[in-house]
Amino acid sequence: MKQGKFAQMKKTFEHSFFWLALFALVALFACACSGDDKQAGGATEETQIAIEDKTVAGVSEKGPFTVGSAVHIYELEFETLGHTGRSIPGKIASDRGDFRFTHLNLECQFAFMEVSGYYRNENTGKQSTAPITLNALVDLSDKETANINLLTHLAFERTLFLVNEGKPVKDAKQQAEQEILKAFHIENELIGDFEGLSIFKKGEGNAALLAISSLMQADSRRTLR
Repeated sequence: MKQGKFAQMKKTFEHSFFWLALFALVALFACACSGDDKQAGGATEETQIAIEDKTVAGVSEKGPFTVGSAVHIYELEFETLGHTGRSIPGKIASDRGDFRFTHLNLECQFAFMEVSGYYRNENTGKQSTAPITLNALVDLSDKETANINLLTHLAFERTLFLVNEGKPVKDAKQQAEQEILKAFHIENELIGDFEGLSIFKKGEGNAALLAISSLMQADSRRTLR
């Protein structure tokens, strides 16, 4: 990310009402009702794809979650994205925040991933004083890597809302991600899926994730819920 863009983002969000404004924005995404969100012609057609004997690995980051933190994959129904009641538990394997699930069998390609625990502050390297929970909605049909991070968390509820309004999951997820980026004054459409980003990798999308995570960490000691 260019230095000027980072400076603009920092100037925009460095104020005492940062958290209030941000969560009000996310709440607006989650509950806004508009006819423009209805499924239109040319929308992506989706078919159910069962996941069989698959390995999925990734990292969980606000800063990286600490070893032993709980991570789960929840099986979802294809039509509604409702929970089937089945979940697969796991643990963060190291202080890099990495996790790995093997021999996954799910009734459809869409899954809800969740991590809960303490994390290493990306600004200071110190462990957080309270645990947090982050979510991600992922399509595992063509992925063996899926990360959980602040951007996947911010896009999660908005994506579910758009799906409930009739949009296919792929289209809903793409729209939600673009809305989140625009809220932070980031217009680059080449950033890619949020679950592919990591604060420790190079590239503009990864730099955007790090910048947003750092800004939120710097302006408040409160935790995400």
